[in-house]
Amino acid sequence: MKKIVGISAAAAVLAPCLAFAETPLHAYEYINIKAPPTKVWKMIEGFDGMQAWHPDVAEARIVEGAPGEVGTVREVRYKDGTTVRQQLTRHDHTTMRIDYQVVGESPWGLKDYRAVMDVVELEPGHSALIWRSSFLKADYSGEADVVSNVQDGYEAGLESIRKIAESG
Repeated sequence: MKKIVGISAAAAVLAPCLAFAETPLHAYEYINIKAPPTKVWKMIEGFDGMQAWHPDVAEARIVEGAPGEVGTVREVRYKDGTTVRQQLTRHDHTTMRIDYQVVGESPWGLKDYRAVMDVVELEPGHSALIWRSSFLKADYSGEADVVSNVQDGYEAGLESIRKIAESG
């Protein structure tokens, strides 16, 4: 009887932790841009020019593969010295969508980070750029803060793309 009670008690204590550990967090930002979708798409499609449009990125370079090729790995170095490797998992020129994931260690304590960037035509000459992701937080604390930080990074990049695309 003690074994059954002990197992039941352990299961009751661990179940919420296990359920919590498996629940992905999500970040989502979008921006409307007064520019044709093809112009916005050209800024993100190559997977190696992030430093041209993201204010926090010092350098983004291809370390394996070729721009726009599924399986390509880029190394992104941020201005604060943080470096992360990301792999292109989908590149669809027709739908103007790229999917990528972090490979190796995440400097922000994230696991299973997967992101999508979509360019959508709103009306002729106007676009929306959507940047979203899902991930797990490695240490299971500060989830709201990490989502907010990811979204802040997306917002900075999207605003920069909007300014560049609308300026000419």
